[in-house]
Amino acid sequence: NEFLEEMQTDDVTKQDYLDYADSILMIHGTKDEMVPIEVTRQLSEDNVIELIEVEGADHPFSNPKHMDLAIQKIISFFKPE
Repeated sequence: NEFLEEMQTDDVTKQDYLDYADSILMIHGTKDEMVPIEVTRQLSEDNVIELIEVEGADHPFSNPKHMDLAIQKIISFFKPE
């Protein structure tokens, strides 16, 4: 798949997202086995992007409780009260 190949070769941590930071929400599980949480912490910090860490969540958020939390955070982000 061309998209997946591009994602594997393009290092998103080398990009500057400051102009879009207010439009970005990052949600990352602390037990992610594919992308270390430290990478996302640094990217978020460097670009002033909101990061929500989900304690114990893996990369695909396979635990329904973790997924429910992520969905609620996404809904709140796009539809603030």
